[in-house]
Amino acid sequence: MTQLRDILLRSGVVMDGNDVAIIDGTVGARERQRIFAASPKVLILQIRTCSEGLNLQSYSDVYFVSPHWNPCVEDQAIARCYRMGQTSRVRVFRFYMTDFVGEIDTERSGVVGEGESECISTLDHKCEEIQERKRVLCNDFLQG
Repeated sequence: MTQLRDILLRSGVVMDGNDVAIIDGTVGARERQRIFAASPKVLILQIRTCSEGLNLQSYSDVYFVSPHWNPCVEDQAIARCYRMGQTSRVRVFRFYMTDFVGEIDTERSGVVGEGESECISTLDHKCEEIQERKRVLCNDFLQG
């Protein structure tokens, strides 16, 4: 998240005048309270830092820039927006990278390794399958 914070700050996404705030491990308790009280239009949270006790029903779009190893943590993050008092439909977005290894190799050597893009998409697909199996197991366990 520190790298993402630096990128957002350098790009000008987060600056005075834009109604955007970031809460990660570098933000103290008082600053967090100030941010929540201000109710910025866009709130960027680190999932591990903000995993407990938040009511975010004033927000309706959830973006995951990287997957969490435990899908239940992601479900909990979504549920922070989908609470009593939510008047909008909650939408969830996930960012995926395609051909990332191939692009890096092309930049370095001018040649894309054979089968690399297939490997990346297969790996992404496998991670999604595993997360879905974990969700099913968690739901089965919780429902009895």
